[in-house]
Amino acid sequence: THESNYFIYDASGSVFTRCVLTGNPVTRSGVLSTAAWERASPTMLVGCLVSGNSASDSGAILSCSAASGGLTLVNTTVANNSGRGISADASSGYDAYLTMKNSIVYGNVLNGEPSDVTGASQQKKIDHSCYPTAEPDDENGNTAENPQFKGRGKTPYALKASSPCLGAGDASVWTADDIDLLGHPRLRGRFVDMGCYECGSSGLLLMIK
Repeated sequence: THESNYFIYDASGSVFTRCVLTGNPVTRSGVLSTAAWERASPTMLVGCLVSGNSASDSGAILSCSAASGGLTLVNTTVANNSGRGISADASSGYDAYLTMKNSIVYGNVLNGEPSDVTGASQQKKIDHSCYPTAEPDDENGNTAENPQFKGRGKTPYALKASSPCLGAGDASVWTADDIDLLGHPRLRGRFVDMGCYECGSSGLLLMIK
């Protein structure tokens, strides 16, 4: 348990690829934060799973600070954390920059209430992603529907065959050589799923804490 501040602070310029961030309790603030200074480089999570973490004192699991380089998620799943899932804040005339593509942010709870994508920033660029506050008639390929995780086995955050997130991602960001969290091909034909797993992915995932 971390007694103050963040588990990972000032992740400016860092790229987390096919990582699992889980089981990290923080007693204040949050689990991962971008830098809070101008012209910082963005923090990126690509093909990652962020689940089972907790942040008290209204902290965010992933915190995108105002005046920072921003936070970018691509095919990343942020689910079932205790605390604000993602916070993109605004203060002193600055907005945090949050970019989400092909990602799922769902089932994160703060004080018993859903808290997935929060913050006053007007600089949120979200497309082909699943989160509860997405607009019903969204023209950017987003959905507010339940992603329908399998919820069992070695990959509980893989998607059921009935999931609205299957084949609903933007395939333009991937090539035939790219792989998902378990090492399976990211592209299946012309389509890509939302989240860290592609449909049909299964196998052993080694997590080191």
